[in-house]
Parts: sequence; C-alpha cells; structure tokens
Amino acid sequence: MNVGIDVTPLSPIETGVDRYLLQLIHSLARIDSETRYTVFINAKDAGRFGGLGSNFSILPIGVRGRAGRFIAQQAIVPALARSRRLDVLHSPSFFIPHFQGRAKHVVTIHDMTMFTLPNCHTRFRRSFPFLHGVSESIRRSHFVIVPSVFVRKEVARLLPDVSEEKIKVTPFGVDSEFQPADGIASPPACLKDLLPYILFVGTIEPRKNLAMLLEAYRTACAINGLREHLVLIGRKGWGFGAVEKQIQTPELRFRVHAVGHVDRRKLLHFYQHASAFVCPSIEEGFGLSPLEAMACGIPTIATETSSLKENLRGAAMLVPCTSVSALADALLAVLSQPETRTELGRLGRARAHEFSWENTARKTLECYRELV
Repeated sequence: MNVGIDVTPLSPIETGVDRYLLQLIHSLARIDSETRYTVFINAKDAGRFGGLGSNFSILPIGVRGRAGRFIAQQAIVPALARSRRLDVLHSPSFFIPHFQGRAKHVVTIHDMTMFTLPNCHTRFRRSFPFLHGVSESIRRSHFVIVPSVFVRKEVARLLPDVSEEKIKVTPFGVDSEFQPADGIASPPACLKDLLPYILFVGTIEPRKNLAMLLEAYRTACAINGLREHLVLIGRKGWGFGAVEKQIQTPELRFRVHAVGHVDRRKLLHFYQHASAFVCPSIEEGFGLSPLEAMACGIPTIATETSSLKENLRGAAMLVPCTSVSALADALLAVLSQPETRTELGRLGRARAHEFSWENTARKTLECYRELV
C-alpha cells in the first residue's frame, strides 16, 4: 500500500491540530513498517520528522503561509501523488485537493465550529470560499475522519447528503509524557511566583469562552477570597483584545496572567503543579488540553457541551457553558474540598489513559486499508 499524508498545514506555534499532525506521523511509524508513506511537509519543518522508518519518505515541498500552503496542497501534492502512484492521499486538516486523480482521498475534520459558531472565527474562516471548500472536501472525499461522535453527528446534521457510513470516528490521543509530578521534585523557578494557580490552556479566542471564565473567577474571588491566581497559556488568537481588556480591570490585573505559548516541557510543568484545570469552551471537536491535565492527575472543570461532555463525563466536573455562577461554584468546590480534588484526580487519570496516539494511528490505518 502506498499512502501520502499532507502535513503542510503545520504551524510553528503548536496547537491541538498541529499535535495531531505530528503524532499521527510518528505513531504510524511505530505501528506500521509495511506501508510505504510519503509525507509532504513545509521546508522549515524537516527537523520535526526525524527517526521515522525506512518506509517513510519526507518531501519538503512548501513554505509557510496561507498562499504557500494553498499552492502546495492544490498543485504540488496532486502532481506528486500522481507521479508516485499513491493509493491513498490523506489531507489531515479540513481540505483535499480539487484535482483528485487516481488516489482514494481521506480528510480529517477537527470540528464544524466555522459553521455553528461563525462569530467565533475570523472573517476568512467564516467566508463563503472557506466554508464551501470544507463542505466540498467532505463530500468529495472517500472517508472523513473525525475525532469524536459529536463531530460525526455535526457533519451528518449540517451536510445531510453525506453518507454517515464514510464518517469514521477516530479519537485523538494523550502523550505519554503527561504524568503526575514526582512528589519529591519542587516546582521549577518559572512557576514559583504564580503558585498556587488555576490553569487554562488553549488559543485565546472567543470560542474558548474566556470572558465567562474571567467573570466566574472574579466572582469566586469575591465570595471566598481565593489564594489561587489564574494562568492562561496559549497564543493570542483572534479577539484577544477583549480578553486583555477584561484582565486589566482592577479586580483581575495582578491575579490573571496570560503567559502566551510555552514549549512542551514547560507546559508539562504548568499542568503538574496546577491546583485545578478549567476548560470553559463553547464547543470542542475533541478537547485535548483537559485530557492532558487529567493525565497529570489535575482535577478538571469543563463545560457540559460538545465532545467535552462525550469524553469527560464522569471524570471531570461539568457545568453549563453559559452559567457564570455554576462555574464559580465549581471552582470553589474543587479548591476547597480535598476529597473532591483527590477523586477527580483519580477519575481523570483513568479516563485520560483510555486515549492513545497508537490507537489513533491504528484506526487511521484501518481506514487506509479499507479503501485500498
């Protein structure tokens, strides 16, 4: 079997989608030495794919940026797929090439929020060309990979002409490096001025519902005088200005810390030493960061919506995504009740261990084989 995977959408600052792209390739290399793989990448990403097997060919074909990615995806990749006689071409980030050739096509759809929550996206991502491109990629592909049952239902609901049989639920994984902190080790110096703290991880954008989190945190502080600061990790996305303005209010100015993007090693430390983790999103296709926190044994609070309800129910404290008071009450309960913290930490670790990147790779490989 001869498979091509287009990971030219990789960005230099790693998000959940980028983590999926990287882990998919490395996990396929660990479980499959028979399939011939061609991995199409940006020239600057060559160093991110070391140590793969001899059955992997890495082809730097593109440059970063929307225009460069479009040219690579729509012109260079199809031409190389034809010349290399690929059996399957996997486009793991929303779009397949317009010219399909002889290869069977697989597309990964991470979420449908550009359709369901257009006001939470940039003008480009809610534009007709973008939405049409995603819709047609779903319709024209042979298989559609989605990370949760929730996204599968959303695709079927929004595009009723698409056969549900070709929509394959392939849950993402949690890196094995995410483990509880060694009880003997002290927190690294970069954390000491922040301890104790509540943690959020994700791009700072409207879909993450940070306005509600900040108001709930302010309410909890007013009720019970919380010792814990609030730490926000993630790059500044679209709409960050509104969050920044809220952080600068007198009640929050010295208690909320937006530290930006951090590397994987620092991220692990931030998870391990958090008092609690909060994911207040309006909608998630999978919800990687709360599962990473849970793998570290951190009690987690999330909104009872979308894939978060599907993946976290019974192992995290879930609240409505529109209730400031419910989120404030959940923060106070977790931070003030040791037995609740311990139980959520135990349940969270057990749930996070159910998700592995090897399983993601196996289910993806099953899709390739079924098509061929």
